[in-house]
Amino acid sequence: CSGVPHAGGVLACLQRHVADKDPEVSSRCRHAIISRTAAASQDYRLNPFMRKHCASDISQLCSFANLPPEPGHVTYQGKVIHCLRKHRDEVRNPQCREAVTLDARLASQNIKADRRAALLCRRDLAKHCPSVRPGSGRMYECLAEHDADLRPSCLAVLREQQVEASRSAQYDAPLQSQCSAEIADFCADVRPGQAAVMACLREHVSKRGFGPRCKVTLAKRLSRATQHMRLDYRLNLACKGDARERCAHTLGRSTGDTVTCLIDEQRSVSSMCRAQLGQLAHVGFALYGTVRSEKALIRACDADVQAHCYGKRPGQELVGCLAQRAAQIADERCRAIVELAYDDATAMPRDSLEGLQSALQQLPTMQNKLNDLSNAMHSASPESYEQLLRSMEANRALVSTTLLAAFVVIALGLCCGALYCVREAHLRTKGYTYFVPKTG
Repeated sequence: CSGVPHAGGVLACLQRHVADKDPEVSSRCRHAIISRTAAASQDYRLNPFMRKHCASDISQLCSFANLPPEPGHVTYQGKVIHCLRKHRDEVRNPQCREAVTLDARLASQNIKADRRAALLCRRDLAKHCPSVRPGSGRMYECLAEHDADLRPSCLAVLREQQVEASRSAQYDAPLQSQCSAEIADFCADVRPGQAAVMACLREHVSKRGFGPRCKVTLAKRLSRATQHMRLDYRLNLACKGDARERCAHTLGRSTGDTVTCLIDEQRSVSSMCRAQLGQLAHVGFALYGTVRSEKALIRACDADVQAHCYGKRPGQELVGCLAQRAAQIADERCRAIVELAYDDATAMPRDSLEGLQSALQQLPTMQNKLNDLSNAMHSASPESYEQLLRSMEANRALVSTTLLAAFVVIALGLCCGALYCVREAHLRTKGYTYFVPKTG
């Protein structure tokens, strides 16, 4: 950090190197930075860099910070930094956004760097994770394994962290640790955010060189997303409206009923939701058998896999085997999951495949009609020949009109698409990163 100005600049520089797990940072310095970050997480005023660059954003986004701390307290008890994390996309000052991002990255690696989270989960950590060493997100992973036994306050902290990690891999320390080689090999050019790294890893999970440790980590994330839809950022974004409309009775449960309901209603959900469900099912078959809890997504297919496709490799081979024996699958839910996974694997909707097959079946009939027309033209009288020509001219005029109408429709569609892109770009300049047409 030579040449970095003081007034918090050195602390921010060291935090960045600790968050990046720079091997040149000594363990003593790393421990000191974590302790300093934990102290500053209790009150943003203890972080000089944040105090300097976040004043205006705090006054706008966290208005309660304009008043003194609550009676009996000398700090804000971590509420201000928690508020900044919650509204991180709305922070205007880029240096403030960088400080909040660094703070969140360090907290995702070590829960002790977030004093508020550490205090709310202190009893649960002592009870369920007494021997777990801090760092690399191990404490959060331990809490996730015992989420059914956590107190409500600690469970809320865990869910906040998991939702944040599902949106960006830079807040998922275990994923970065277990999948570092895979991210470097397959997703080096992918920028974190909007669950892009997770989508990239899922896309390449069946590739050669994909390590077993990363597969286990992805399987755990998939199992959690199946149980809690909002822990999968893209699935939640695409299917939130369909879940409210068609599966409202399952919302709020932690048994995977919402995802199961959406799979059962796959033919009536939106195309975006169906696409995300297809990717989820495809990845589920690719990771089939990786860890025991992963089978929660496709447990309906266990009997059919054993009966019809035993010994097939997880992924495309297993999906193809089940798709070929779709008529023999007894469980309707398994058949729906296989259909979703097969459609995602072939990248062509089922109705398109049926339409293509129907068109191919009609080719001989069309060829026979063309031969009959050619014979009729050769054997026709001049009068009938002229009548045929007039009929062809009328058909040509009809075809021309149809093509013109199609051209107009396509032009209108392109204009609407251009207007939509301009509007989305305008929203991005105002700070929005995604535009949902249903809600705006």
